[in-house]
Amino acid sequence: MIAWSRRKLLAAVCALSTLVVLALQWVGPWQQVEYAARDMLSIWGRHAPSREDIVFLAIDEPSMTMEGVFPQELAGEPLLRRMLETGWPWPRDIYPVIIEKLAEAGAKVIAFDMMFPTPREGDDAFRAALEKYEDRVIVGSNFLDSDTSGGQAAVYSEPSQTLIPASGQPDHRVGFVNMWPDPDGVVRRVYYRRTRHEVFGMMKREEEKPLLSLSTRIVEKSGFKNHIPENTAGHLIRFPKPTEYTMSGEGFPPQSIYRILFSKTWNTPPYSGGSYFKDKIVLIGPYGNVHKDYIKTPKGETPGPIVHLAAVNAALLDEFLIEPPVWMTQLLVALGGFFAWLLAYYFSKPIIRFLALLGTLLVSLWLVFLLYSMVGFYPLIAGPALAMVVSSVVWLAWEQLLEQRERLRTRRTMERYMSKTVVKELLDNPNTWREALGGRRQPLAILFTDLRGFTTLTESGDSQRLVQQLNEYFGVMVGIVFEFDGRLDKFIGDAIMAVWGEFRSGGPADDVCKAVRAGLKMRDALKTLNVKWVEQGWPEFHMGVGINHGEVISGNMGCEEKMELTVIGDSVNLASRLEGATKEYGIDLLLGQDALHYARDQFHLVIVDRLQVKGKTQAVEIATVLGEKSTPLPVDQQAWLSAHEQASGLYRAGKFAAARDIFAQWPAHSISRVYVQRCENLIANPPEQWDGVYRMTKK
Repeated sequence: MIAWSRRKLLAAVCALSTLVVLALQWVGPWQQVEYAARDMLSIWGRHAPSREDIVFLAIDEPSMTMEGVFPQELAGEPLLRRMLETGWPWPRDIYPVIIEKLAEAGAKVIAFDMMFPTPREGDDAFRAALEKYEDRVIVGSNFLDSDTSGGQAAVYSEPSQTLIPASGQPDHRVGFVNMWPDPDGVVRRVYYRRTRHEVFGMMKREEEKPLLSLSTRIVEKSGFKNHIPENTAGHLIRFPKPTEYTMSGEGFPPQSIYRILFSKTWNTPPYSGGSYFKDKIVLIGPYGNVHKDYIKTPKGETPGPIVHLAAVNAALLDEFLIEPPVWMTQLLVALGGFFAWLLAYYFSKPIIRFLALLGTLLVSLWLVFLLYSMVGFYPLIAGPALAMVVSSVVWLAWEQLLEQRERLRTRRTMERYMSKTVVKELLDNPNTWREALGGRRQPLAILFTDLRGFTTLTESGDSQRLVQQLNEYFGVMVGIVFEFDGRLDKFIGDAIMAVWGEFRSGGPADDVCKAVRAGLKMRDALKTLNVKWVEQGWPEFHMGVGINHGEVISGNMGCEEKMELTVIGDSVNLASRLEGATKEYGIDLLLGQDALHYARDQFHLVIVDRLQVKGKTQAVEIATVLGEKSTPLPVDQQAWLSAHEQASGLYRAGKFAAARDIFAQWPAHSISRVYVQRCENLIANPPEQWDGVYRMTKK
């Protein structure tokens, strides 16, 4: 889980993202995305079963060319021959023959997805058939745009009065064929009833009787009037499954209409003299590219008559889809944002959160698919999913920003105590850092520095100038520690403590050599600073450096109010004592026994003494550094080093006078002067037992 402050921030991010997605629901381009997502349900979800009593007789290309009818057969079919010779549109007296043939076969409903708005020859026979079978015949009407002197106006086009005389009331044999698409141009819902005022974009009048669609008239005459929705709103329908027989047909394979007029096919299966049509709903309409009667549906370009049959099929089987109200739509989007909040709240790792988000989306889609297929629930899909994804992505981006900011802050904090190289190592391998905070034993190189006589300076010097001078000194020295991949452990007044090998180690020898090089560079840097300070009229600083190597305990130590990463142990204490011991020998750098062991291959060392510091019972060999072995020593230093080793051997053997005489030859060297004084004291006061160890009585 996440901290309370981040919980509130997360809630704000998710809420803001959700509000943005809610606003998108009213934007046209996004509505098209939502429509497309919902159409996928129509394609992959459950389809409405196709009623077997619905037949589509297509006025198609084969019916116009009499495909499959041989010339000798055509000679015996005067009606087909006349249709072929006349061409499209066919004479009006063809339709009464079709009506008669289907009615006598027992067809329950005979509907024409066709308009007959103007008078034509043959209307008398057609009208007679419409009147004779008025209980089962339907023809189409149409709402269309008409050019007028004042612009365009909607017009309701009814069948010619030569077919159906006007009576002042809607005729039960007429149904409008219009399909009104959604804003993206796709027909998903059908209107079973509409008033003229609604179609023309005006307010519906209370007393106005609605007109019925072609599909409504078909359902009505089929004996299922109670299946027709009473209101004038659009109703989402579940389309039947497309069949292989149709270009984009929805479960109603087209059958060329000429086949019922051709004696050979009429009297053979499947028609078998008309028995096939008994109690069937028959729709006659155009089909194929020649008529260009296509409507965009969720399944693609669909022939107009088949859309009407899908509307009939939906009403008869009650295959309507439930569209959620606006408030539920908004609630679903809000739930998407809420789930994003939950995922971010409970899963802190991005990869786990991503997998949880993916799983939640898949489960959500599965539930939507299940609800659509089982109960016809047709909810928003893209909106809630987008709210979930956007909230998650925005939070992840914000979290990354916060993490980068925190990482940068951590980096800057850590870079105050260690080199950038070490900081990078820790940030790339955070487990190392966590292990160190918990506490562990490890061998480290430890460096202590301290300023000589600084307390006296603070008593007499200008405080502001001393702070400025000390800060400049610290800045240079710490920079050197970082340059050699050390970690600044702490400042102790004017002293500096640094360690090597804590998080990144090349081995004991590498750690010690880096510490030694840092100490040598500190010594040289202080000389440069002193030259500058003297020119400014500031006092000089003098320091001692103690370097040791050994096992320490490192960890985050302190109390609840204040903790710091530090190291403790005998090796640390000895390093501090070595720094203090530099004053005993008049030098500025001393190495402990382990440190000189690891440094001897890289540096010119001078074994200074066998020293037992205060508080310790064991003596250690200590040394100072003359320089890197990669640079040969000057001749005079080589001579002094050789003499010092000879004199030290005599000194440890208890031959104080002989040792003194050799040490006395090198008065320019502070170590030699210390030994001259020490030898004279030992000559004057011979020890009862001699082990060559110098025991310090002060820190």
